[in-house]
Amino acid sequence: MAASDPRESLGVADVTAELATIWRRFEGDADAALRAVTDTAARSLAVGRASIWLLDDDRRVLRCVDLFQAAEASHSAGTSLGADTFPRYFTALEQEETIAAEDAHADPRTAEFSQVYLAPLGIGA
Repeated sequence: MAASDPRESLGVADVTAELATIWRRFEGDADAALRAVTDTAARSLAVGRASIWLLDDDRRVLRCVDLFQAAEASHSAGTSLGADTFPRYFTALEQEETIAAEDAHADPRTAEFSQVYLAPLGIGA
């Protein structure tokens, strides 16, 4: 998005309203809505990447349905994480609505991602 885009300077309340209306604007095009959500989230939080993950019906596999990488302004999807490989994280998902880890490498709920996912991608929180 260009720096002159008026959405670049949105406040928290504005971003929340923006995210709440995205599904209506992209009715019938879920992929476009997912891309708009991750793009808006990355810009508003001033982070390098934002993603949306969904659990499968059995709650045993978590799939990335959209990943926005700000530096490249690119979207991708498809990474899967399984409960058999990351049991502590999946247990935490069952017990908590939100998992906010300031240090994802040290937090016991997310530390098992460190070697195979977080470190290679330069993710810390």
